[in-house]
Amino acid sequence: MKQNLFYAAAFALALLGCSQNDVTEPSDKGGAKTGTAFTGKSSPQMGENPVSRTSIDYDRTARTMTYYWEPGDKIWLNDGNNAETEASSRVASSSFFFTTGTYHAQHYDVYYPGKNATAYNAVTIQTTQTQAAPNSSTHLGDAGDCGVATADRQSDGGYTFSLAHKATYLCFLPRTTNVTETGWVMTAIKVTANNNIAGNYTLTTTGLTGTGSSNEITLNTGNFDISNAATSLATNGAYMVIAPGVHTLTVEYTVKNTNTGNTGTIVKHLDSKDYHANTLYPVTAHLFSEYSNTKYYLWDAEHDMWEGKTPVDYASGLYAASDKITLMPSNTPIPADQYRWLNSNPPEVPGFTMSHGYGNKFYYATRKAKDCPNVWELAWYYDKGDIHWDDEAAFLFRGKIYHGGVWIKKQSVIAAENSTTVAALKNTYPGVHHGNMDDLIHPDGGTGLGFEKAPVQGVPSHATLKNYFFLPPLGTYGGEQGGIMTPNDWNKLYGLGTYGAYMCSNTYDNTHWWYTWALDFSRTTVRLNNIQNMRNGLPLWKAQ
Repeated sequence: MKQNLFYAAAFALALLGCSQNDVTEPSDKGGAKTGTAFTGKSSPQMGENPVSRTSIDYDRTARTMTYYWEPGDKIWLNDGNNAETEASSRVASSSFFFTTGTYHAQHYDVYYPGKNATAYNAVTIQTTQTQAAPNSSTHLGDAGDCGVATADRQSDGGYTFSLAHKATYLCFLPRTTNVTETGWVMTAIKVTANNNIAGNYTLTTTGLTGTGSSNEITLNTGNFDISNAATSLATNGAYMVIAPGVHTLTVEYTVKNTNTGNTGTIVKHLDSKDYHANTLYPVTAHLFSEYSNTKYYLWDAEHDMWEGKTPVDYASGLYAASDKITLMPSNTPIPADQYRWLNSNPPEVPGFTMSHGYGNKFYYATRKAKDCPNVWELAWYYDKGDIHWDDEAAFLFRGKIYHGGVWIKKQSVIAAENSTTVAALKNTYPGVHHGNMDDLIHPDGGTGLGFEKAPVQGVPSHATLKNYFFLPPLGTYGGEQGGIMTPNDWNKLYGLGTYGAYMCSNTYDNTHWWYTWALDFSRTTVRLNNIQNMRNGLPLWKAQ
């Protein structure tokens, strides 16, 4: 799914220095050092006062960044001389002592080519980057962070400089919803671009030059928790260095469950964007929702069809044959199972008639199905919902990550686009009262199982995605795609991960053929199913 980049907050890192030639200053490493010292000064940034450093404290709410020097960081001059930070721990400001060379010029170009550089202008953006803890940016210097500055001589003979970073930074902020299973973590993020974003580059005073050598970067993370429903830097914020430029990015999140060992990969696509140097881009991503607690009902039953029963195989939804609803010869349940049985005596919708070979009665739910969309709402969804099948959409069901599902326009959007109201979608649809078999809700309309068409392939654009809601393919009990169900099928969940069928609050001719409507779908077909069996076990849902 394409994701929004909420904003890009530019940062100019201010590494500063106050120094003078041939002075002795205390060293943070416990000794004294003689040489030319370059130290730091403040530079206002977005209402804050960050000083130059090479790791980040990112405040997404305030949209500010605070930066730090890390032990082992070096700055270089273009004569090849370099000096290591005097910091022995993470600090906001540090001194650099050049113990060789004599510096009297008014200006010097200062280079920061990364922590492991071997030359002042040689930068490597790593294809494999590693972050040990959430919201930690201490690895940026190893990953390819870099910058340049002009050091200006001061009246006391010292130099001051402000470093401008020349790489681009991504901050990944994944989240999930309704996750009740413990142990789900993120272990890696892989970014693939349509052009190179990593490799060897030359650092100049104006930025990075060169074309790099790789269009892929993998960020290995520790086991970062992904149970958060809202974005949380502290929970799983992950930072990656990439080369600036216009890129179209694909992001793959690798996740696993530390309790069960189950793994999965979730893919998100980002629109083409000009990623500027010296800029941090937050990348949010909803990885998956959990549907493990989904219950399946016969049409308008009081209880779900497995109330009080324990599955033989929890992951697949298989139940013992002995746990099925037991029917008496009259095709009614035994008293102990009556609350799991369908509503066989629903009230009739007044004033509705249709030409139908088995009768013309039309009924509405009063129990668990009463809040499901009615047949008119299904017709609007089917006809005007712009239904998309998304191969890459992920959802969690009983310990396993599945891929696939449909995006459907919300009722408010359908109503606005068709010059009507949401209320009107619930009781009318053009042509439904004509008694014509071409009508979408007519029991004999369409061919075979009802009207059907192919869904649009792929997720809607990220700009319009807010206009849609998602339905996962959670399968059915009693077989797929409607038709006459046999009780032998009741204990098996069919089509999980490939097929979905969702309950309607209306039925017709129930005393004869036990038929209702349903919205069902697969990768190739969306159907306004007009012969869905009332004795199939379907999930409940609400119109959105």
